[in-house]
Amino acid sequence: MKRTTKILAFALACIFCFAAMSFGIFAEDGCSDHGYQNWYTVPGSRPDGTGGICYYHDFYCGICGSFMENECCVFGNTYDCTEAPRCMWCNQANGNVQIYVTHDFSGEWKSVPQCHYKTCQRSGCLQETTEPHLYQETSNGELRCIVCGYNRAK
Repeated sequence: MKRTTKILAFALACIFCFAAMSFGIFAEDGCSDHGYQNWYTVPGSRPDGTGGICYYHDFYCGICGSFMENECCVFGNTYDCTEAPRCMWCNQANGNVQIYVTHDFSGEWKSVPQCHYKTCQRSGCLQETTEPHLYQETSNGELRCIVCGYNRAK
């Protein structure tokens, strides 16, 4: 009896779910007359309540001009502290991110067989500076980079 009730409840739930989706209850159908055709956006900004600025877009139907929805800007991460992330829709720079004039390459040298490099020390920045090794022969016949200390066999 319990199994039959569960199966019947599942079947009814599926029927009601499909019926609701066909009437657009669960999904945004865009403009009721034109769907997602020719949408356009008007970017704007407003205080976000924390002293910063919230960037957003009002979307409208390009055919009849009716308001569709309001969405926040979508900023991509550049992983570069000298560039502000930009919105994928309007190219607006994110004004809430601190931008620096130059990178901070003050950390220790890291090395790979081809070169030595430093990574920017600022949070979230993945930019690197690379330089070729400058080898000098050691007393035991090895070649050692005078900048980073990388050893290479002769």
